[in-house]
Amino acid sequence: MEFVRKSTSIPVPRVLDVFEFNGMVHILQEYVDGDLLVDIWPTLDPDSRRRCMQQLRGYLDELRSLSPPHPGRVEAVNSSCCVDDRISSSWRLFDNVDDFTEFLGYEVFRSDSQRYPEIQEPLKKIAGRQWRTVFSHGDLGPHTILWKDGKIVSIIDWEFAGWLPEYWDYTRSYFGSIRSSPDWWEMLQGIAVRYPEELEVEKCIPLYVTRLF
Repeated sequence: MEFVRKSTSIPVPRVLDVFEFNGMVHILQEYVDGDLLVDIWPTLDPDSRRRCMQQLRGYLDELRSLSPPHPGRVEAVNSSCCVDDRISSSWRLFDNVDDFTEFLGYEVFRSDSQRYPEIQEPLKKIAGRQWRTVFSHGDLGPHTILWKDGKIVSIIDWEFAGWLPEYWDYTRSYFGSIRSSPDWWEMLQGIAVRYPEELEVEKCIPLYVTRLF
């Protein structure tokens, strides 16, 4: 959060203290007064929704404009391993995005079209693509955005953030919002850099891997 706060104009809670207790690291951060967007989205009028998306677009542009210290490497802001609650196994450092997608199982799926038929066509569409790494929130959605007085007052929950493939925030937002706020996801299409083929691949993965997504 401190990296984002110092590097962008994105509103994030200020970190007050970091300490370890009972073997777990805890973060004490300032309280931000606002409503979770997921709770109030149905009550917002069209103008407020558009204003929200315009603000979010600017913040996403800022994140994507940051320069990674190790271009292509998938890692957290402090060069440690990223984490994600969809993936049960421990992450490691990935020197490049191909290494990362292999960890997600892409090569295994490609190697056996009989066992994994649904994912073959989506994988063909993205074959050979080279993705850059950009700074990503990792769990962006209406459940991590605070809204008050007609504006975004904070984006919270950055524990999954890091230098990740450029499509990651787009596909992650789908899984984080499609059930609770499908119309928010639809409006996101108007302001986000879209990766529909990559999303189709990720939609297929839960058909074969129970704890990935």
